[in-house]
Amino acid sequence: EPSLENLELMARRMADNVYESAGVTPKDINVKHVYDGFSPMVWEWVEAFGWCDYGEAPHFCQPETIGLGGPHPLNMSGGNLGNGRIHGFSHVLETAMQMMGTAGPRQVPNAEVALCETGPFNSASCFIATKD
Repeated sequence: EPSLENLELMARRMADNVYESAGVTPKDINVKHVYDGFSPMVWEWVEAFGWCDYGEAPHFCQPETIGLGGPHPLNMSGGNLGNGRIHGFSHVLETAMQMMGTAGPRQVPNAEVALCETGPFNSASCFIATKD
């Protein structure tokens, strides 16, 4: 059933699975890319990946928190909302560039562990990349 509660549960299960598989926690991720085909999807993902508590995403997603100079850089390429809706590809490309240190003015300082999520709600995919 596609209720909001079930979508949240599926997103959280995916997050838990990727963290467990990679042996990392939400606190280990210092480069964050989440699918943003529509603005509310960003809130769904930052909560599902445990970067803030449920219901706290509107407060969390502020420039001083998710901007390049903030503690939780998010969607440094501008994402789908900033550079065109190409269904997650910009997130994959930006994740690679961040890990290689080639993102130019968008480069997150000390980028070591990235999470890249590339799709909407229950048809999403994600991976974790490290500088190694």
